[in-house]
Amino acid sequence: MKIKKKKENHFILLSPEQKSLLLLSNKTLDNLQKTELLKILSRQDFDWDQFFNFSFQHSLWPIVYNKLKNDFPFLIPLDIDLKFRLLCKHISKRNSLLLDEFKKILFLFHDNGIQTISLKGLDLCQRLYEDFFSKTVTDIDLLVPTSDIQKAIVLLRSKLGYYPHNPSSYKLSSLFFWDKDLTLLTKKFEEDQAPSICELHWAPCFNGVLDKKFLESTWKESSMSAFEGIPLQRMPKENEFLFLLAHGGKHRWEKLSYLLDLHQFILWANFSQQDWERVIEKAFRFGWSRFCLLGIALSKNYYNSPIPEPVFEILEKSWIKNEEILSVPKSSKRSSSFPLPRYFTLYELFDFKKHKFFFILKSLRFPSSEIVKTYRLPFFLSFLYIPLSAFITIRGWIQRNCSSLREFIRRIK
Repeated sequence: MKIKKKKENHFILLSPEQKSLLLLSNKTLDNLQKTELLKILSRQDFDWDQFFNFSFQHSLWPIVYNKLKNDFPFLIPLDIDLKFRLLCKHISKRNSLLLDEFKKILFLFHDNGIQTISLKGLDLCQRLYEDFFSKTVTDIDLLVPTSDIQKAIVLLRSKLGYYPHNPSSYKLSSLFFWDKDLTLLTKKFEEDQAPSICELHWAPCFNGVLDKKFLESTWKESSMSAFEGIPLQRMPKENEFLFLLAHGGKHRWEKLSYLLDLHQFILWANFSQQDWERVIEKAFRFGWSRFCLLGIALSKNYYNSPIPEPVFEILEKSWIKNEEILSVPKSSKRSSSFPLPRYFTLYELFDFKKHKFFFILKSLRFPSSEIVKTYRLPFFLSFLYIPLSAFITIRGWIQRNCSSLREFIRRIK
């Protein structure tokens, strides 16, 4: 009889500060978790400043502070408590202002016949956490049919005072092909001294080409719902789940808050066997099966999300094993930051070769803001950003994952 090898849980590799952040980010805590937290937080060597920085870095301070305040108020140092209170006061004000703005935009679009799907943000926060203040929200992300984008821009400008952020020299038709959204701002809130930011999406993650299958399925299968009594469209829950997976993978799961949303969505959606089968079928159809495997592997590892083992087995057949995702290659000089143990390029995460090729073209056409800020070139030399972007991307990936160029070539093949 074969004995199945027990999978290593990377939870044990976390520092006390990381482990406590992970536990406190759960929506509810059982008695065992509270006991474990009491032991960790009571340690003499527990670094509260580092814990606070982790909470800030991963955008988890509202939910973490509420847990600390309710269950362990006697352990919070006064200076840390003050920092948390100031942050939570700010996010409460900010989310309230964005909530009002969100409702105005939904009313405006509904009254003018524009189909609208909310991406992440306050709508997701209310469904997963049952309030508007458990998560930090920085902007309003809305998915609108490409045919209505121009109309939506005109309405936002004429009725609510929004204007494009960093107006692009590219034609809107070019942006529709290469990009995914347009960022618009309105005047600063007097109470907050920050603008309301609306990201108007025609594609949820990458662009109309890479997201084509997702968009076709989403608009065809979306249904009418409501937010605070205001009509809006909702995508099927398996599509929204795959969107969260692709969005988190796109950002390399750099924030634990992305993973927490994914875990809470799994609990909220309560997927049946048939639902999981649809998730898998659509993941392959959209070309996002690797994004799917990466995200659910992390969610299972860190939050013990209720994901059936057959889901992993099917997804692993076309890429790598779950254990490989959660291991740092021996040749790696350093691992990625918590919660992702190793580094993945977006190139690796696309299923289809044509998507990989198009993503490379997209990346070279629009260099990242980090590259532009670091290497400031005059306009007449801006074409040099194309080879520069390629060089920096390849060099960074090799440094993180490979000990030699030969190994890099082997892994690409």
